[in-house]
Amino acid sequence: MLDTVGFAARGGRALVRAEYLPVPGGRAAVVLVNGRDGRRNRGLAQALRTQGLSVLVIQRRGGSGQRERDDLLGAVDYLLDRGHPPGRIGVMGSTGSNVVLDAAAGEPAIRAVLAAAHPARAVAFFRQHLLPPRTVCVIWPQPARATPAAAWERLAA
Repeated sequence: MLDTVGFAARGGRALVRAEYLPVPGGRAAVVLVNGRDGRRNRGLAQALRTQGLSVLVIQRRGGSGQRERDDLLGAVDYLLDRGHPPGRIGVMGSTGSNVVLDAAAGEPAIRAVLAAAHPARAVAFFRQHLLPPRTVCVIWPQPARATPAAAWERLAA
């Protein structure tokens, strides 16, 4: 089931449009930040949902980094209001990677961050790092040559 939703950006100054794919009884969720071509994330959203993760796909409004950060944090607030516990929310962006990194730096409800990753790797990453109790932040500057295991090893070193 796909729901088109709207919610306030953090600070309440704007309405953010999104598509919400809830998993009944699901406790973890992922916010996908659409890039310029929003269709690309639709398949990834469905794949994450089949792994038991609710997914909220937000549309970028563009503009300043602060405005996009407030949109993403509004998405986190939306998920918290729907019963997703703090620490069981992940965020992902490719062209929006700077936004997800900036938002996650100051938001304790976000547990997992994925920037610029291949969609197939994203499914495995969120399944591994959101469902078990673990905290991780992974940045893949070269997604074609990185794997989740390699990224994790870099963080652990």
